[in-house]
Amino acid sequence: MNKKPNVAILLATFNGNRWISGQIKSILSQKKINIKIFISDDGSTDGTLNYIQKMVKVDSRIVLLPQKKATKSSGKNFFRLISEVDVSKFDFVGFSDQDDLWTENKIYRHINLLKLKKVDGISSNVLAFWPNGQKKIINKSQPMKRYDYLFESAGPGCSFLITPWLFSKTKYHILTSKIIKEGVMHDWLIYAICRSYKKNWYIDSFSSLQYRQHSKNVMGANFGLSAFVNRFRMIKSGYYRNEVIKICALCSSISDDVNIIKIHNLLTNKTIISQLHLLKFIFSFRRKFVDCVFLFISILLFIF
Repeated sequence: MNKKPNVAILLATFNGNRWISGQIKSILSQKKINIKIFISDDGSTDGTLNYIQKMVKVDSRIVLLPQKKATKSSGKNFFRLISEVDVSKFDFVGFSDQDDLWTENKIYRHINLLKLKKVDGISSNVLAFWPNGQKKIINKSQPMKRYDYLFESAGPGCSFLITPWLFSKTKYHILTSKIIKEGVMHDWLIYAICRSYKKNWYIDSFSSLQYRQHSKNVMGANFGLSAFVNRFRMIKSGYYRNEVIKICALCSSISDDVNIIKIHNLLTNKTIISQLHLLKFIFSFRRKFVDCVFLFISILLFIF
Protein backbone atom coordinates (compact mmCIF):
# COMPACT_ATOMS: atom_id res chain seq x y z
CA MET A 1 0.00 0.00 0.00
CA ASN A 2 1.17 3.50 -0.80
CA LYS A 3 2.04 5.56 2.25
CA LYS A 4 0.01 8.71 2.78
CA PRO A 5 2.10 11.85 2.16
CA ASN A 6 3.04 13.88 5.23
CA VAL A 7 2.15 17.56 4.89
CA ALA A 8 3.09 20.47 7.17
CA ILE A 9 0.80 23.50 7.16
CA LEU A 10 2.12 26.82 8.49
CA LEU A 11 -0.66 28.96 9.94
CA ALA A 12 -0.20 32.56 11.11
CA THR A 13 -2.84 33.96 13.47
CA PHE A 14 -3.80 37.29 14.97
CA ASN A 15 -7.20 38.13 16.46
CA GLY A 16 -9.03 35.63 14.29
CA ASN A 17 -11.21 34.02 16.94
CA ARG A 18 -14.36 34.40 14.82
CA TRP A 19 -12.95 32.25 12.04
CA ILE A 20 -10.07 30.12 13.33
CA SER A 21 -12.15 27.09 14.33
CA GLY A 22 -13.62 26.76 10.82
CA GLN A 23 -10.21 27.15 9.20
CA ILE A 24 -8.53 24.54 11.41
CA LYS A 25 -11.41 22.12 10.95
CA SER A 26 -11.18 22.40 7.16
CA ILE A 27 -7.41 21.74 7.30
CA LEU A 28 -7.71 18.72 9.60
CA SER A 29 -10.46 17.33 7.33
CA GLN A 30 -8.10 16.99 4.35
CA LYS A 31 -8.43 13.57 2.67
CA LYS A 32 -5.77 10.96 1.82
CA ILE A 33 -2.88 12.70 3.63
CA ASN A 34 -1.25 12.94 7.05
CA ILE A 35 -1.32 16.54 8.16
CA LYS A 36 0.20 18.66 10.92
CA ILE A 37 -0.52 22.33 11.58
CA PHE A 38 2.18 24.62 12.98
CA ILE A 39 0.76 27.86 14.37
CA SER A 40 2.44 31.14 15.27
CA ASP A 41 0.16 33.60 17.06
CA ASP A 42 1.17 37.24 16.88
CA GLY A 43 -0.17 38.46 20.23
CA SER A 44 -3.90 37.92 19.81
CA THR A 45 -6.13 39.56 22.44
CA ASP A 46 -9.55 38.25 21.34
CA GLY A 47 -9.42 34.64 22.53
CA THR A 48 -7.65 33.20 19.47
CA LEU A 49 -4.65 32.08 21.51
CA ASN A 50 -6.82 30.48 24.20
CA TYR A 51 -8.72 28.51 21.57
CA ILE A 52 -5.51 27.26 19.96
CA GLN A 53 -4.04 26.26 23.34
CA LYS A 54 -7.14 24.17 24.04
CA MET A 55 -6.92 22.52 20.60
CA VAL A 56 -3.24 21.65 21.13
CA LYS A 57 -4.19 19.66 24.24
CA VAL A 58 -6.76 17.51 22.45
CA ASP A 59 -5.23 17.09 18.96
CA SER A 60 -1.58 16.14 18.46
CA ARG A 61 -1.77 17.31 14.85
CA ILE A 62 -1.67 20.92 16.07
CA VAL A 63 1.57 22.52 17.29
CA LEU A 64 1.75 26.04 18.74
CA LEU A 65 5.09 27.83 18.60
CA PRO A 66 6.22 29.49 21.87
CA GLN A 67 4.92 33.02 22.33
CA LYS A 68 7.23 35.87 21.39
CA LYS A 69 6.94 39.63 21.23
CA ALA A 70 4.27 40.60 18.71
CA THR A 71 5.59 41.63 15.29
CA LYS A 72 2.35 43.35 14.21
CA SER A 73 3.04 42.00 10.72
CA SER A 74 1.49 39.02 8.96
CA GLY A 75 4.58 38.74 6.75
CA LYS A 76 6.98 38.63 9.70
CA ASN A 77 4.75 36.09 11.42
CA PHE A 78 5.02 33.80 8.38
CA PHE A 79 8.77 34.45 8.25
CA ARG A 80 8.98 33.23 11.84
CA LEU A 81 7.15 30.03 10.90
CA ILE A 82 9.44 29.42 7.92
CA SER A 83 12.54 30.13 10.02
CA GLU A 84 11.64 27.98 13.04
CA VAL A 85 9.56 25.02 11.87
CA ASP A 86 11.45 21.82 11.10
CA VAL A 87 9.89 20.22 8.01
CA SER A 88 12.54 17.54 7.51
CA LYS A 89 10.00 14.75 8.13
CA PHE A 90 7.41 16.13 5.70
CA ASP A 91 6.89 15.53 2.01
CA PHE A 92 5.21 18.88 1.29
CA VAL A 93 4.66 22.24 2.96
CA GLY A 94 1.59 24.47 2.69
CA PHE A 95 0.51 27.81 4.10
CA SER A 96 -2.77 28.95 5.59
CA ASP A 97 -4.53 32.13 6.59
CA GLN A 98 -6.66 32.06 9.74
CA ASP A 99 -10.04 32.73 8.15
CA ASP A 100 -10.50 30.71 4.96
CA LEU A 101 -12.29 27.41 4.28
CA TRP A 102 -10.59 24.60 2.35
CA THR A 103 -12.26 21.90 0.30
CA GLU A 104 -11.42 18.44 1.66
CA ASN A 105 -9.30 17.48 -1.37
CA LYS A 106 -7.32 20.75 -1.67
CA ILE A 107 -3.96 19.35 -0.59
CA TYR A 108 -4.31 15.92 -2.24
CA ARG A 109 -5.23 17.57 -5.55
CA HIS A 110 -2.18 19.83 -5.39
CA ILE A 111 0.14 16.98 -4.46
CA ASN A 112 -0.97 15.10 -7.57
CA LEU A 113 -0.50 18.22 -9.71
CA LEU A 114 2.96 18.85 -8.28
CA LYS A 115 3.97 15.36 -9.33
CA LEU A 116 2.18 15.43 -12.69
CA LYS A 117 3.57 18.83 -13.72
CA LYS A 118 7.00 18.14 -12.17
CA VAL A 119 7.07 21.46 -10.33
CA ASP A 120 8.36 22.67 -6.96
CA GLY A 121 5.49 24.99 -6.20
CA ILE A 122 1.79 25.27 -6.91
CA SER A 123 -0.87 27.92 -6.29
CA SER A 124 -4.43 28.30 -7.50
CA ASN A 125 -7.41 30.46 -8.19
CA VAL A 126 -9.55 31.10 -5.12
CA LEU A 127 -13.24 31.71 -4.51
CA ALA A 128 -13.61 35.00 -2.64
CA PHE A 129 -16.70 35.27 -0.46
CA TRP A 130 -18.24 38.07 1.60
CA PRO A 131 -20.52 38.20 4.69
CA ASN A 132 -23.44 39.25 2.46
CA GLY A 133 -23.23 36.00 0.48
CA GLN A 134 -21.48 37.44 -2.57
CA LYS A 135 -18.92 35.12 -4.22
CA LYS A 136 -16.41 35.67 -7.01
CA ILE A 137 -13.57 33.62 -8.50
CA ILE A 138 -10.22 35.38 -8.25
CA ASN A 139 -8.41 34.35 -11.41
CA LYS A 140 -4.62 34.04 -10.99
CA SER A 141 -4.02 31.31 -13.56
CA GLN A 142 -3.05 33.40 -16.56
CA PRO A 143 0.07 32.14 -18.40
CA MET A 144 3.24 33.01 -16.52
CA LYS A 145 5.52 35.63 -18.05
CA ARG A 146 9.28 35.66 -18.16
CA TYR A 147 9.73 38.16 -15.31
CA ASP A 148 6.32 38.24 -13.63
CA TYR A 149 7.86 36.91 -10.41
CA LEU A 150 9.75 40.18 -10.04
CA PHE A 151 6.48 42.12 -9.96
CA GLU A 152 3.83 39.84 -8.45
CA SER A 153 3.11 36.65 -6.57
CA ALA A 154 1.62 33.53 -8.11
CA GLY A 155 -1.58 34.07 -6.12
CA PRO A 156 -2.59 34.10 -2.45
CA GLY A 157 -0.14 32.32 -0.17
CA CYS A 158 -3.02 30.35 1.34
CA SER A 159 -3.23 28.44 -1.95
CA PHE A 160 0.49 27.51 -1.98
CA LEU A 161 1.93 24.02 -1.65
CA ILE A 162 5.69 23.57 -2.10
CA THR A 163 8.40 20.94 -1.96
CA PRO A 164 10.87 20.65 0.94
CA TRP A 165 13.60 21.79 -1.48
CA LEU A 166 11.86 25.10 -2.14
CA PHE A 167 11.04 25.50 1.54
CA SER A 168 14.70 25.03 2.50
CA LYS A 169 15.82 27.58 -0.09
CA THR A 170 13.25 30.07 1.20
CA LYS A 171 14.36 29.50 4.79
CA TYR A 172 17.99 29.96 3.79
CA HIS A 173 17.37 33.30 2.13
CA ILE A 174 15.16 34.55 4.96
CA LEU A 175 17.89 33.74 7.48
CA THR A 176 20.81 35.09 5.46
CA SER A 177 19.55 37.96 3.30
CA LYS A 178 19.66 41.49 4.72
CA ILE A 179 17.32 42.54 1.93
CA ILE A 180 14.62 40.11 2.97
CA LYS A 181 14.91 41.04 6.64
CA GLU A 182 13.57 44.45 5.62
CA GLY A 183 10.32 42.62 4.87
CA VAL A 184 8.49 41.40 1.79
CA MET A 185 5.35 39.29 1.37
CA HIS A 186 6.17 35.63 2.02
CA ASP A 187 4.11 34.27 -0.89
CA TRP A 188 5.69 36.61 -3.43
CA LEU A 189 9.12 35.75 -2.01
CA ILE A 190 8.56 31.99 -2.32
CA TYR A 191 7.41 32.31 -5.93
CA ALA A 192 10.34 34.58 -6.82
CA ILE A 193 12.89 32.23 -5.27
CA CYS A 194 11.44 29.26 -7.14
CA ARG A 195 11.55 31.01 -10.50
CA SER A 196 15.00 32.52 -9.85
CA TYR A 197 16.44 29.04 -9.45
CA LYS A 198 14.85 28.19 -12.81
CA LYS A 199 12.50 25.73 -11.16
CA ASN A 200 8.96 25.24 -12.40
CA TRP A 201 5.73 26.50 -10.87
CA TYR A 202 2.12 25.69 -11.71
CA ILE A 203 -1.02 27.79 -11.17
CA ASP A 204 -4.15 25.67 -10.91
CA SER A 205 -7.26 27.16 -12.54
CA PHE A 206 -9.50 25.21 -10.15
CA SER A 207 -10.36 26.92 -6.86
CA SER A 208 -10.03 24.60 -3.89
CA LEU A 209 -10.53 27.13 -1.13
CA GLN A 210 -12.96 29.84 -0.11
CA TYR A 211 -11.07 33.10 0.45
CA ARG A 212 -12.87 35.06 3.15
CA GLN A 213 -13.23 38.82 2.64
CA HIS A 214 -13.74 41.16 5.58
CA SER A 215 -12.52 44.46 7.01
CA LYS A 216 -9.47 42.88 8.69
CA ASN A 217 -7.97 41.24 5.60
CA VAL A 218 -4.26 42.02 5.30
CA MET A 219 -4.40 41.30 1.57
CA GLY A 220 -7.87 40.74 0.14
CA ALA A 221 -9.39 40.15 -3.27
CA ASN A 222 -7.71 42.50 -5.69
CA PHE A 223 -10.52 43.80 -7.88
CA GLY A 224 -13.16 46.53 -7.97
CA LEU A 225 -12.88 50.29 -7.50
CA SER A 226 -11.52 50.12 -3.95
CA ALA A 227 -8.78 47.68 -5.04
CA PHE A 228 -7.87 49.99 -7.94
CA VAL A 229 -7.60 52.96 -5.58
CA ASN A 230 -5.48 50.98 -3.12
CA ARG A 231 -3.19 49.79 -5.89
CA PHE A 232 -2.79 53.33 -7.19
CA ARG A 233 -1.88 54.55 -3.70
CA MET A 234 0.71 51.80 -3.27
CA ILE A 235 2.29 52.72 -6.58
CA LYS A 236 2.19 56.48 -6.05
CA SER A 237 3.66 56.23 -2.54
CA GLY A 238 6.66 54.29 -3.84
CA TYR A 239 5.86 51.26 -1.69
CA TYR A 240 5.29 48.90 -4.61
CA ARG A 241 8.45 49.98 -6.43
CA ASN A 242 10.48 49.46 -3.25
CA GLU A 243 9.07 45.94 -2.85
CA VAL A 244 9.92 45.11 -6.47
CA ILE A 245 13.45 46.45 -5.94
CA LYS A 246 13.97 44.15 -2.92
CA ILE A 247 12.71 41.12 -4.84
CA CYS A 248 14.90 42.03 -7.82
CA ALA A 249 17.95 42.42 -5.59
CA LEU A 250 17.48 38.94 -4.16
CA CYS A 251 16.71 37.34 -7.52
CA SER A 252 19.77 38.92 -9.12
CA SER A 253 21.91 37.27 -6.41
CA ILE A 254 20.43 33.87 -7.30
CA SER A 255 19.95 33.92 -11.07
CA ASP A 256 22.53 34.29 -13.84
CA ASP A 257 19.99 36.15 -15.99
CA VAL A 258 21.67 39.48 -16.81
CA ASN A 259 18.31 41.11 -17.50
CA ILE A 260 17.36 40.84 -13.83
CA ILE A 261 20.40 42.91 -12.88
CA LYS A 262 19.52 45.34 -15.65
CA ILE A 263 15.91 45.66 -14.43
CA HIS A 264 17.13 46.14 -10.85
CA ASN A 265 19.49 48.91 -11.94
CA LEU A 266 16.75 50.63 -13.92
CA LEU A 267 14.46 50.53 -10.89
CA THR A 268 17.03 51.89 -8.46
CA ASN A 269 17.98 54.82 -10.72
CA LYS A 270 14.72 56.56 -11.54
CA THR A 271 15.28 58.82 -14.52
CA ILE A 272 13.37 59.51 -17.71
CA ILE A 273 15.79 57.28 -19.61
CA SER A 274 15.54 54.40 -17.11
CA GLN A 275 11.74 54.61 -17.14
CA LEU A 276 11.70 54.38 -20.93
CA HIS A 277 14.06 51.38 -20.83
CA LEU A 278 11.73 49.64 -18.38
CA LEU A 279 8.95 49.86 -20.93
CA LYS A 280 10.90 47.46 -23.17
CA PHE A 281 10.13 44.68 -20.67
CA ILE A 282 6.60 45.75 -19.82
CA PHE A 283 4.69 42.76 -21.21
CA SER A 284 6.93 40.32 -19.33
CA PHE A 285 6.26 41.94 -15.92
CA ARG A 286 2.65 40.96 -15.25
CA ARG A 287 0.45 38.02 -16.23
CA LYS A 288 -2.72 40.01 -16.90
CA PHE A 289 -2.73 42.25 -19.98
CA VAL A 290 -4.70 44.95 -18.13
CA ASP A 291 -2.06 44.96 -15.37
CA CYS A 292 0.66 45.42 -17.99
CA VAL A 293 -1.22 48.40 -19.42
CA PHE A 294 -1.75 49.91 -15.97
CA LEU A 295 1.95 49.50 -15.17
CA PHE A 296 2.90 50.92 -18.59
CA ILE A 297 0.91 54.09 -17.90
CA SER A 298 2.29 54.35 -14.36
CA ILE A 299 5.87 54.13 -15.63
CA LEU A 300 5.25 56.54 -18.49
CA LEU A 301 3.69 59.14 -16.15
CA PHE A 302 6.47 58.68 -13.56
CA ILE A 303 3.92 57.45 -10.99
CA PHE A 304 5.72 54.10 -10.62
